Amino acid sequence: MSCGDEFACALANGGGLTCWGLDDDEQVSGAQTALEYRSVAAGRSFACGVTLRDGTTVCWGSDAFDQSSDRPTGEMISVVAGNEHACTVRDDQGLKCWGNNNFGQTESPNDAGPYSQLAAGGDMTCGIIESQRLSCWGIDNYYQISDAPTDLEVHYVGIGGNHGCAIRNGDGHIVCWGKNQYGQTDVPFE
Repeated sequence: MSCGDEFACALANGGGLTCWGLDDDEQVSGAQTALEYRSVAAGRSFACGVTLRDGTTVCWGSDAFDQSSDRPTGEMISVVAGNEHACTVRDDQGLKCWGNNNFGQTESPNDAGPYSQLAAGGDMTCGIIESQRLSCWGIDNYYQISDAPTDLEVHYVGIGGNHGCAIRNGDGHIVCWGKNQYGQTDVPFE
């Protein structure tokens, strides 16, 4: 399941797709529900999915920055979406990003990877590379890139609008960084 700006998309066990919510850019009605998917990601007024059959990337909804039309070709494993950009992990665990690049959110410093997991939100993206290290790129107005814990080994990362959190290896503690206006980086437990 993935939640975008006022809409959401979810996959059934067999790969069937359902989207609901705001449909002002056909981010709900434009979904190709006849296909089966292995991954789906909802952004701001657009969504993308990776098909179960052959790993093709399919996108629908807003296309103001070519985020729906300029998708990659070839076999992909998973997809994530931010405001107006998206990234996929290729079958060789490399990376491909596209869409709005006004803050460098489609320019990974480690394009080759290999990536085990990606997360996107707002105008930033983070991924976990082979060494279980975090790599982040995009907007840094709230230190969401420069304060990312790239020196820690992590096994999961999640990204919000202007902050991120990761689960550390070993002790399983959560580490968060970026904008903290509402306490979103203050982890309430050890």
